[in-house]
Amino acid sequence: IKSISVKSKFAMETRVSKKAKTSNDVSPDFTKVMLECGVFSLGGNNDLSDNKTGSSLDQNVTPSSLRASINGLLSEMHRNGTDVDNQLVLETMEQMIASPPDLESSSGEQVSNGLLWKMLLPLTGPKSDVSETFDPCYSQMSQQCLDADTSNIEVFDVSLVKTLLRIDAVQPTLISSLMAKLQELAMEEEEFNMNLDAFSCRQEVPRLIVSHIKWLEMIVDPLCLIRVTLECITVLSTAVTDVDVDGSGAGRDNKRRNDGTNESVGRSVLLDLIGMLSDIVDDGAIAGDPDLIESILGTLRDVRVQDPSLLIPCLDAVSSLRFTTREQVETIINDALEALESVTESWLLPALSKFLVHNVTRGDSKLCTKTIESFRRLKLGPDREYVANEVNADGEDGFRGQIHERTDSEALMLEALAQGFMYRSDLSNALINATKRTEPSQHGAADIWLLFCCGSAEHNKSKVKQLFQSKVSSHDFHRGLITDAIKGNGAALGHLFENSMLPLADALVRSTQKPVRLIGGYLYEEMYLEFVDRAKRQDVVGQLIIHISSASSNEETDVALGVFFNIASTIAGARSLRFYLPFLTSLLDNVQNFSPPHLRQLFLLLFTVDCDVDDTARSGSDEIHILVHKFLALPNVSAKQIGVIGAVTYAACLKEINEPEKIREVIDMLELVHKSCAANASSSMSQFWSQINSQRSEMLAMSVFYDELCLAIQANALSKSIKGWVLDRFGGILENTYLGDLEVATGDGNGILIIKDKNDRSLIECNSTNNSNAPKAELRYNIDKEDAIVYLKLLSLHSSENYQERDVLPHQLCPLLRLMTVAYDERYGGDGIDNIDALLGCPVLLPDSSVCGVDFAYLSDKKKLTTVSTLFTAVSCFREIINSFIYAAVFGPSGCTQLTQEHENLRKKLVTKLRFLIILEEELILCAKKCYSFAPPGMHPLPVPKEICDYTEKNDEQSLTNDLLQVDSEDVGRMTEEEKKAFNNIKKAAKKKETAKMKSKQKYLRVKTKFENSLETRTRSALTSLSPYASLALGFPELRVSGLNASNQDLILSLGGSERKHTKIGDGVTHSLLQLLNEGLKALLNHDSSHSYTLNFGNFTPYSITNQAVKTQKRGNECYDFLLSCIEGDVFVSIHERLVSAAEILGDDDIDEEVKNETTAFTILLMGCMEILFNSNELKSFEGKSYFDTIIKQLADGERTAIILTAMPNETRLKAIMSVFASLEETVTGRDTNDLTFVITGVECIHLLVQRASAIIDGAREGERNSYSTYLKTMKLQLSKLCQDLLRHEWKDGTLLNKNNVGILLSLFLEYSELECSNWSAENFDPLKWGRINAINVLTTQALLKLPETIQCKGPVEGFSTCYRSTFGLYYSAVLNAITKEISDLFQSPLSKSLDNAEACLSTLKFLISVTLAMSDLLKNNPSLASRSNLLTQIKIGTKFIDVTVKRAIPFCASHFQSFDETIVEILKDIQKISSQLSFIVAHGKRIKDTYLIREGPKVRKSTEGFLHHTKSVLQKNGVLDAFWSGHFNNRNIDGSKIVEQPKEESHVSESDAESSGTESEVEYE
Repeated sequence: IKSISVKSKFAMETRVSKKAKTSNDVSPDFTKVMLECGVFSLGGNNDLSDNKTGSSLDQNVTPSSLRASINGLLSEMHRNGTDVDNQLVLETMEQMIASPPDLESSSGEQVSNGLLWKMLLPLTGPKSDVSETFDPCYSQMSQQCLDADTSNIEVFDVSLVKTLLRIDAVQPTLISSLMAKLQELAMEEEEFNMNLDAFSCRQEVPRLIVSHIKWLEMIVDPLCLIRVTLECITVLSTAVTDVDVDGSGAGRDNKRRNDGTNESVGRSVLLDLIGMLSDIVDDGAIAGDPDLIESILGTLRDVRVQDPSLLIPCLDAVSSLRFTTREQVETIINDALEALESVTESWLLPALSKFLVHNVTRGDSKLCTKTIESFRRLKLGPDREYVANEVNADGEDGFRGQIHERTDSEALMLEALAQGFMYRSDLSNALINATKRTEPSQHGAADIWLLFCCGSAEHNKSKVKQLFQSKVSSHDFHRGLITDAIKGNGAALGHLFENSMLPLADALVRSTQKPVRLIGGYLYEEMYLEFVDRAKRQDVVGQLIIHISSASSNEETDVALGVFFNIASTIAGARSLRFYLPFLTSLLDNVQNFSPPHLRQLFLLLFTVDCDVDDTARSGSDEIHILVHKFLALPNVSAKQIGVIGAVTYAACLKEINEPEKIREVIDMLELVHKSCAANASSSMSQFWSQINSQRSEMLAMSVFYDELCLAIQANALSKSIKGWVLDRFGGILENTYLGDLEVATGDGNGILIIKDKNDRSLIECNSTNNSNAPKAELRYNIDKEDAIVYLKLLSLHSSENYQERDVLPHQLCPLLRLMTVAYDERYGGDGIDNIDALLGCPVLLPDSSVCGVDFAYLSDKKKLTTVSTLFTAVSCFREIINSFIYAAVFGPSGCTQLTQEHENLRKKLVTKLRFLIILEEELILCAKKCYSFAPPGMHPLPVPKEICDYTEKNDEQSLTNDLLQVDSEDVGRMTEEEKKAFNNIKKAAKKKETAKMKSKQKYLRVKTKFENSLETRTRSALTSLSPYASLALGFPELRVSGLNASNQDLILSLGGSERKHTKIGDGVTHSLLQLLNEGLKALLNHDSSHSYTLNFGNFTPYSITNQAVKTQKRGNECYDFLLSCIEGDVFVSIHERLVSAAEILGDDDIDEEVKNETTAFTILLMGCMEILFNSNELKSFEGKSYFDTIIKQLADGERTAIILTAMPNETRLKAIMSVFASLEETVTGRDTNDLTFVITGVECIHLLVQRASAIIDGAREGERNSYSTYLKTMKLQLSKLCQDLLRHEWKDGTLLNKNNVGILLSLFLEYSELECSNWSAENFDPLKWGRINAINVLTTQALLKLPETIQCKGPVEGFSTCYRSTFGLYYSAVLNAITKEISDLFQSPLSKSLDNAEACLSTLKFLISVTLAMSDLLKNNPSLASRSNLLTQIKIGTKFIDVTVKRAIPFCASHFQSFDETIVEILKDIQKISSQLSFIVAHGKRIKDTYLIREGPKVRKSTEGFLHHTKSVLQKNGVLDAFWSGHFNNRNIDGSKIVEQPKEESHVSESDAESSGTESEVEYE
């Protein structure tokens, strides 16, 4: 060792001849072997001044020849015994590596491990012609050495150590020595003031050792290398200095190096060794040690636990290993999942996510699901909650669009997940299935952004869309969940915006389901608010513009505009939209295609966005103003409406502006609108017909103007100055144009009210001879009596010769009335509606009542038209007045807590007005059906059918046939044969003509009736709609049962039979109001679009940016507002009283039949109302539960107490439901009714109550369910008994029995007849007391099997009067379906889980199969019942029966065959008979070529063959297969009898038919 010291003075002494070296000392050692084989110097030039070259070789010695020499020498020494197994050489090599000599640095200082460093560097030697093979391990360093000095030195691509590692005898020992040295170097204490060479040596030696071992071409003992490496990793992981895991360099004991590095040598070595595992572990090593992978995984797990910062290197190493067992994969995946859920540093998430999505076993659904569940528990964003003070005064949320310390890591994690879902369909399916199975309350924000990741792949988009739609429809996904997923996470979700989030929002908004569209709108809104990048926001705005411009429905446009309004509802949002104002104004190019609601939203949005901070209009509004003026100038009403809406919107947007010039500008614009809409009166009759269309447009345009002002006032969007202008401008028009003054007559008519106007008075006195349009007039419907001071002059307007007054002004009355009442309403800042309460009670100048009745047919065409037009305006006016005063009548003046006398008088007047309205509507319809020239406002008269115009009936013409019949027989007898023949021809022609005349008359009557019905329908639809709030009058004391002011049902119960005989629970008014209530509830609670546009709820105000912003939530609020009004207005109390009264009336045998029929008709409406309430999804929601509880309590008790909307305890709620249940049951069974429609309506209401009670119990706590189940069980059994009684009831002749009545009764009877058997012992068990078997037995034995005993199987069956041949299919399918369900339930019940109950279970199964066999024989033995529909029923349900028995019954039979072999064989035989009958039916269908029966053939074949396969398996397993005998296959009839083959010509039968005719299912038993 001293001979290779770094002392230069000994250098020459050590370079002696090889012969001298070997002759002086015969003991072999490592140094001698190296020198002998061609190593000139182990330390190279023995100087570290040149630290780029290693050991030097002799002349003409190359690494290859050196390796061969060493290998040969060692082999020779082993063979001749000089060094057996080369122990001496290896020992000295170990000693040298463990304690290598120091070398001198360039500064003269000693550097430890210098010799080892030289041995690891590239070999050098004198230049020669021999070239060495390229080694990539040293290519770069060798090139550096050549660059340094290429004159006499040749640098090779391998080091001495590399050469030695290629020698098999040396490699194991050398690797062990190097690894031991590696541990020593890694754990060595670091010295301060270390020179550069020493520092380089410390840094380079460990790296070079690892690289030498890592890139070995061949490993002699791989297991040894792996174990040594794992040992080294274990030691180093516990000994290395802790470092800062985030890489900041602030480790606890970490010291910064001279070169600026901040990572210790030990840690660097540890990382290199972990990374080296994947290169040294091969299949051979794994095969040599089965526990090797477990050792590696255990070591890496320990390393990761001790130092979490090593998680990523460990994952990289593990991901490169090849696992041999499933358990190993599960172990590493579980370990990664555990790390994922416990990780505290966000920078670890990407690596973990990528590792999991790449390494989870493909096709392992369990492991995939477990991985997905771990991902679903992750959270995005910083660890802080949203607080209200983060939103500034401008509405800007500081929590949005922020970049935090977790952003980059979360973005990389989401990107890794998106890539995983793109290539791993199993993970995508696991995510979708896990989300589907999740309960509504268990969803988290992770579900949303995981679906975003999944949806980034094109092939997953449709799946994600469908999942969103289903989850949103069931209210599992809501706005809060969308907000939690996106808010504050914009930077992380950025790469998902374009490929996933935007397409998903687009698909959701285009959905046909409203909740789905709303969620799509929320998604757009959240994306706009979160992604502050203008490019992304421009994409959102562009997509919304596309939705608006090319929307396939109004609902899609609503959602898109709603998103814009939600954004613009804050100052910050409106300011951000100004960047995209050109996109928004582009919508004006297509403004003609917008509906009025969308026009209001569009103009309001544009004016709001294009506004300065000071709320003054910007120059950008000029484009809108030009558009408004342009459309106001157009004559078409639809075009003019655009200008009207734009002008009113402009006035609404400047509400807060108090500048006089701005106010003047708004008033001038409104005056321009009024001038544009006003009709230009002209007395020239010659111009009338040419101007009629334009006049109709002007009439409608003015109405539009009134309506738009009304909506703006309801929104509180107009300033006081503008509202004052409205009252001044239009109040005078109402008073001067439509109202006339009354005065008290003097003299003989003292105290009688007369009309001041002479022209109007002449209409009453019939003194007008010049007016050919006016019928006899009368002041009618005077509610105020002598207190009346004005009257509505409707007839005088309609009978005027001036077409402006006749055709324009009357139809502007209702919009003007609506505008005035809204302007005075205190709810909208008015002075009080009592300012115009004279309109409610004042009389109306109308045609005389006789003219509107029997005398109408005698009027001239002009007077008929005037009469109908006047009545039409009067009905619309009455409805508008009722709409205006109903709220004040129900709730009184604003701020009034007690009802005053004026309030009571108002209600009485309103009730009287309602009664008058019913009379007036009847007169209108009667007259409108007889006046063919009448057309509602804005419409043309319907063309009269040709059949009506051509038909004329001559009353004075006698029938030619009757004249001929009066010819005496004597006269006929005196005729000649030719005369008789001519007479008979004339007689035949007359009869033929008379027959044709009768047919023509019948056709005329049909056409006339149809035409008049169309006139009635059109007239009703054109009337001003009555607001559903008018139905609140049902709660008025004046409309109680018989007008009695009873607090509850006690009064009606106390009435005697003679008093109840004349009691009515409803009249025309209450009937109409209840119909209106049902329509309103249906439109709100069930979202019935057919009513939503015709009913005027009057709540939503479109001229407010705030109202528009919450429009998407308004539907629910509107629904609950209406329900609250009904609750506070005692509407449901009134329904309770009427229902109780109906039960008493219908149950009294002394009541007249007419009264009962009227009560029945009204009760159907009552039950229809309750059916809507009980079936509503809104009232099942969390917010709607308190409303439902209050409603059900009022329906149950009828108490008029203070309303407190709080959720009731479950027991109280169930008791209330039981009370309503009892009332409905009593009502349905109260009379021996023959009205099946009435009965079914009541039964369906009861059914809905049972379902609601079941839902309440299911949602109760576990401990409460048992105590509450008694209520439910009682209701179910009562409903089942009720349905059974109704099925047995004898209905009147002509009653239509079908699936909508008998089918419902059968279904409910079977569904709720379930019994729970308390005694399951085999000795006392009775199958009829288990489940629904008793009900099945009743229908089978008492109905179905009795039908063949009737004449020609026509029925009815005695005891079951609803069982006819026509209803046989309903009974038959109900019983078969119940049997199949009962078998399925039987083997999932506790009865089949215990061995002690096996006999009871088999007896039940046997009974059910016997009933099924009886049902099969019923059709087989009765051809009249074997219709195609019944055969199809038997095949379809029979196939399900076979499938259920194969799936449920046969496994049970197999497990109990040894104990009950005879019973089970008998059961199997019966099932086989049933399956054979199914095959016979299919064969029968093929013979008669019935495609419907043939189509079921493959299903039958599959089921029967599956049954035989499983049956044979059971019998063969138990050694009784001989019980089967495969008989001859024969064609059979439908009854199972063999078909006698007749000789016939060659038939052409398809292969499939031939197969099915000889199916295995026709096997017979011995």
